Order: sequence, then C-alpha cells, then structure tokens
Amino acid sequence: TAYEISLGLVGSEMCIRDSVLGDAELASRLIAQANGMQSEADRLREEAYTLDPNLKPKRGRPKKS
Repeated sequence: TAYEISLGLVGSEMCIRDSVLGDAELASRLIAQANGMQSEADRLREEAYTLDPNLKPKRGRPKKS
C-alpha cells in the first residue's frame, strides 16, 4: 500500500543518510529502489483494473460531439 511504501522510503532514506556510500553506489541503490516502486505501482494499477475495468484508460481518439 502507499502507507507501506512511505514507511519504506523513510527507512531507506535514513539508511542511506547514515551510511557512507560512494556516488556510484548511492545512485545504483536509488535506481534499484525506484525500479522496485515502479514494479509495485504497475502491479497495483493492474489489480485496480481487474477490480474495476472502467478505471482503465481508453485507447484511441475521443469521439467528436
């Protein structure tokens, strides 16, 4: 959930702040964290579309009035 992700961010930020990392290692960890969040967001989006297909964006051009 969003709350759990927020808690994870706080812990990760504290961990990164309190440790001594080189720029490359810090960048690598942040990218890995962002990729994990993107995967979770994609999973949650698909779950929401399964629960309510009307949430899924429509493809194509809007109809003219």
